[in-house]
Amino acid sequence: MKGWARAVSLCFAAGAAGALATWILGDLAARVGWAHRIRFALAPAFAGGMLFRRLVFGGVFGQLLLLPFPPAQWVRRGLVIGLVPAGVQLLVVFPYVRGHGFFGLDLGLEMPFVVLFWSAVWGVAASWWHKLTQ
Repeated sequence: MKGWARAVSLCFAAGAAGALATWILGDLAARVGWAHRIRFALAPAFAGGMLFRRLVFGGVFGQLLLLPFPPAQWVRRGLVIGLVPAGVQLLVVFPYVRGHGFFGLDLGLEMPFVVLFWSAVWGVAASWWHKLTQ
């Protein structure tokens, strides 16, 4: 039981660390004008309440790190597990929760690529943190 609790809490922490990494990099991208260049407004997502929500959901999705994967392939594992939150965002949150249509296409044709990019950043950062704490 003790080993299981440790594994679950490490995966939650790794997912939250990945979410923090995407929040920091997203804030940096907004400050240097990357978001403006692709006509995408990131600024409202960087309020304090959104950080808490991102950390919690990052930790929940971090439980995907419990799935068996060769430890030496942490980048590949991060890219693969990053597809799950991207799929949830594109196929559930955008169309049913936010009303932006499937894949968030009402927000622009580049939205699926933006979501896939940030989910990949989350996955790789979470996988790296998980590897670091093992």
